This record gives sequence, structure tokens and C-alpha cells, in this order.
Amino acid sequence: MNYEQLLAQLRAGGTLTLDQLRFLAGELQTRAVAMPAQITEQTPQADADRLEREHQAMLADAERVRGLIVEGERAAQTPPARQSGDPQAAIVAERARISAIRRLGRDFNRSEEFVERHIEEGSDEMAVRSAILDDMRANSERNPVFSHAQVTRDETETRREGMAAAIVARLARAGGQRGVEVPAIGREWAERELVEIAAECIGWQKPLRTPRQVDEMFARAFLTTSDFPLILTNALNVRLLARYQAAMPTYRLWAARYTAPDFRDVNVIRAGDFPELLPINEAGEIKSGTFGESKETFRVSPYGRMLRISRQVIVNDQLGAIEQVLGSTGERIADWENVKAYEMLLSNGARGPTLVTDSKAVFHADHNNLDEDGADISVAAIGAARAAMMMQTSIDGLKIAIRPSVLVTGPDMLTTAEQLLTAITPAVVTNTVPVSMRSLQVQGDPNIPGDAWYLFADPASAPAFIYGYLEGFEGPRLTSEDEFDYQGMKVKLEHDFGVGAIDYRGAYRNDGASGSP
Repeated sequence: MNYEQLLAQLRAGGTLTLDQLRFLAGELQTRAVAMPAQITEQTPQADADRLEREHQAMLADAERVRGLIVEGERAAQTPPARQSGDPQAAIVAERARISAIRRLGRDFNRSEEFVERHIEEGSDEMAVRSAILDDMRANSERNPVFSHAQVTRDETETRREGMAAAIVARLARAGGQRGVEVPAIGREWAERELVEIAAECIGWQKPLRTPRQVDEMFARAFLTTSDFPLILTNALNVRLLARYQAAMPTYRLWAARYTAPDFRDVNVIRAGDFPELLPINEAGEIKSGTFGESKETFRVSPYGRMLRISRQVIVNDQLGAIEQVLGSTGERIADWENVKAYEMLLSNGARGPTLVTDSKAVFHADHNNLDEDGADISVAAIGAARAAMMMQTSIDGLKIAIRPSVLVTGPDMLTTAEQLLTAITPAVVTNTVPVSMRSLQVQGDPNIPGDAWYLFADPASAPAFIYGYLEGFEGPRLTSEDEFDYQGMKVKLEHDFGVGAIDYRGAYRNDGASGSP
């Protein structure tokens, strides 16, 4: 179950396992801390009041979950591992406890004194979460920021953004990008190495003379409550997103972009025609009409992998190697998206997904967008496909004159398509390729097998397929793990993505001369 499902089950009086309760406690705490950032000076008072109510409800839910966890742990009667008779297990448990407390202190911006006090007092993770929650509730009561939203920028936030901007510029330069300028906010750190930035984050004033000191400096910067992991991760995310967006997978030529509000199935409504215009009678009456609509289902799903940036690369300040990893990662994610899109396009025996509207595949004889007999790419074959697309009717039965904008083939037919649409005057007039046909963009993709080929309309005007992301996460992202050791820095790569079909009118398939899918 995801966060929303678990919260709904909790509020409905359902029973959750200890693991589910612990997950829910962490999510509630994280979201409660992040909620004030949604308020700006421009936020309407009604929205601010609504967010205040949601924040108070979230804190109440978190307190209830905390009580249920305590009750569950008492019922389980499982003593902490550090109290067992196994010395090695006790050492492992103690290390895990300290690491969890430090991570919570960093994630929720607690002071070093707060972290060290709970370590020395032997607090477990639940006790630290409870203390943080109590601080949040007390602070919320003392300072109701939702009712009078203000945006402030302190010195720490400015420094954090400046350091991240400097690292981003250095990464771009290390990757061979020319003319990269460091923003004014980051010029103070433009020429500093990673270890110098890490040292400043923990307030280190002494010189770093030996490789051992450099290594220890990174360990301290990663394992304390310093801002360095956040700064480095933010910089890596900026470059990863830039490299990802620079990639051009071919599916984006024929699929429209969509943003989903969550991971559940959503109905994508493709608006039909504006109602037919009718005469206004002598009394000035204007008759009402309705839009046609077609509902199709679309879903975004979460994906992820664990990655590691080696200790040697970080210690040696090898930003070029990091940039290379980010570049290859961004490109591979785009390639993976492309494979997912073409798997969808070629599903159901290369007829595409089944539409909810009429329970037929996207490419179907009844849709007049499929040539099952097949033909080689030629003026006549493309002409027949264009004519079929232009004769499509809207949901309300009007002829809509759809025009194709891209011709997509597999590797076997790419050269044929390029030769046909090259602007060369033929020796025989009857072989002339019309200017309008030569305006088609030709694109080959290795995911299309054999000699089949497709025509697609501009997805901005007549989309047949869509791709999309989760709202607020329009690309892959990295999150640093609480770890820096002899293997290096571990990061979690997450990406939310989905593809789907919503209509048939803007797409046409020809099975090719072989006449088979």
C-alpha cells in the first residue's frame, strides 16, 4: 500500500502492521515539515487556512500513529538487539541507532546538540521521532505561519544555494560544456574543491594536508547534520535533469505529454467538438449544446534503482567522471522510456492497446487507420494513409482533416523513407513527391521490427498516445543515502513514468510489404 491508502485505512479504523505504521509515521513527519514551504506571500488566505487545517490533522495523525507503534512494540515484547547476549549484534544495533538519529537530525533540521543529546541518552528512533514531533507541534502553536505567510531567506539557505550552483557549473565545465557562467550567488565557491565545500559545511577551519584528512572530512560531512549531502545531491539532480531533458527519444514525436496527480488510474478526457453552430432566432435565443468526450485510462508508476558514486571519485574531486555518470544515466533513462513507449505501441499483436471507448485496438480496420495488406513506402502508399487520416471524423461526427507530421519506421525501411522524401526532381513526372508530403519528418527507431511504418499527427493537435510523469516530479531524481564509506556515496534513483493510448484518429499503421505484424 502507498501513503494515501495507509492513511485512509488508519482513519477508517483499520489495522496496520508495525512496519506499515513506521512507514506512515515517517511519511507524516516528512510531509508535515515540508508543508509550510507551500505558503508564499501570494497565497490566498482561504488556501492558507485550508493548509493550516491539513497541517493540524497531519500532526494529529502522526501522534496517533506514534501511540500505536508504542503499543505494538510493547505487545511484541521484543527487546532491543543491543540488550541481547550477542556482543556483535549489540554493536550492529548501536551503529544503526546512531545512524538513524543522525539521519533524522539532518532530514528535519535539528541542531547538533539535539542529535548528540539523544545519542548519549540512548534514545531509539521512535523516541527521537516523538521529540521532533513534539517540537513541531509546539512550534506550530507558538508560530501559526499559515495564517500570516512570509517568505524569508537566511544566510544558511543562501550559502546552500550558492554552493550547489557552483558545483553545478563545475560539473557542466568538467563535462565539456563551454561558456558556463557561475551565477552570482555561487561565485564565492566557484573555484573551491568538493572537500573545501564539505569542510565549510561542518565549520572546519584548519588546513587539509593529507589524503587521510580529506577522507575523514568527507566522512564527517556525510555522517553529521551538515548541509553537504543535500548540497551535493541538489547539484547532481540539476545536472541529471539537464542531461535527461537533452536526450531526444523518438516517442516524444508522436505522444503528447500529460501530468498525473497520483499513482492511481486516472481518466484522460479528450474533448470532442464544439457543438455545431445554430442560427439565432428573432427573439435572440441562443441554443445550448454539449461537448463530446471520450474517457481513456492512464497511469503513472514508480521505478527506481540504487547507484553508487565511488569514494575515489569524490575524494579526488573527479567531477568529469561524475558528470559522465549523470550523462549516461540521463540518456539511459530516456532510452528506457522509449522502449516502454514502443512496447505499448506494438502491444496486442502490433495493434496497440485496447481503447475503453469502443473495446477495439488503436489500430483497427473499423478505425480506418490500419493497412493489414501492407505496402512498401511509396507516394501511393503514403497518399492512401494521408487520405485515410484526413477522412477521420471527430467524436461528434465532423470531418476534422487530420494531417500527419511524422513518418516513423524501423531500421529496415528508414533509408527508403528518406530517399522517397528527399527533395529531388524525378526523371518521370508521375514519380514526383508532392511538396506537402516532403514536409513529413522522417524518423527511424530500432524498436520497430520489420518493414512496418506509421504516420502520426502532431500530438499537440490530435494525440493518439500520451506519456507522463507524477505531478511535481517531471524527471528522474536522486536522493542521497545516509552512507559514506570505503565504497563511496550511495544514492537512490527514482523516476515516475507512464504511457498510454487515448484515441486512434491521429495515428495510422501500415504493416509493410510483408503484410504481418
